[in-house]
Amino acid sequence: MTRTAGAPIGCQRPSRFWGLGCPKIYHEAEDTLDIPLPPEADDVLFTRLWPAAEHFLKSFDIEFCILQAGADSIGGDPITHLNLSPRTHAAVARALSSLPCQRLLVLRGGGYNRHNLAQAWNDVVQALSA
Repeated sequence: MTRTAGAPIGCQRPSRFWGLGCPKIYHEAEDTLDIPLPPEADDVLFTRLWPAAEHFLKSFDIEFCILQAGADSIGGDPITHLNLSPRTHAAVARALSSLPCQRLLVLRGGGYNRHNLAQAWNDVVQALSA
């Protein structure tokens, strides 16, 4: 059965979730999926966890997707202490654009390293233009 409610997915470094011994936390009542990332999480870990998000999204009849592509998750950002690369941002944009989603809105979010911001957005736009 296909669900039509909103399907927020959070991939972030919330210290309140890390350490629960669970790589993903599904909140059935809210139809949300949190994918907690530990400090220094990198592309390898994210790539291993991302299929859970895609599987979750495919259970919905998606009409509109919003990608909050904040560059604060890229290595070298002074706030989050994550170590993703702009390639991961591009891969997520590419994956979302390949879902049967009628519209995709990509928003720029956090990021406190100007080089990271420029590179992440360049890679996302290139991925969506290909």
